[in-house]
Amino acid sequence: VARSLHQKLGERGRVLIALLPQELDRLEGKFDIVLADPPYGDPAGPLTLAALAASNLLAPQAIVVIEHHHKDPYLESYGCLARWKLRRFGETALGYYRQEESQL
Repeated sequence: VARSLHQKLGERGRVLIALLPQELDRLEGKFDIVLADPPYGDPAGPLTLAALAASNLLAPQAIVVIEHHHKDPYLESYGCLARWKLRRFGETALGYYRQEESQL
């Protein structure tokens, strides 16, 4: 999936594959879209959201989409990131987070 996305984006964007949240420290720049797919039931998902919220890696209008099991305990917000949409597809859920208006 990452390779296909990278080919479609071309020069318009970057696709980075990283073990999160551990590798956030090595990233530079501002990101408009972050897609994360941690293993179901793994604390890496919530930890990644909290680390992204505390970092300077997100552009002002950034969107963070995280895939998780619909029963995983994800919060409505992590620091400046607030969930504004939750979609469920069978056992899978996609949580859409963005920076709260007051944080922009």
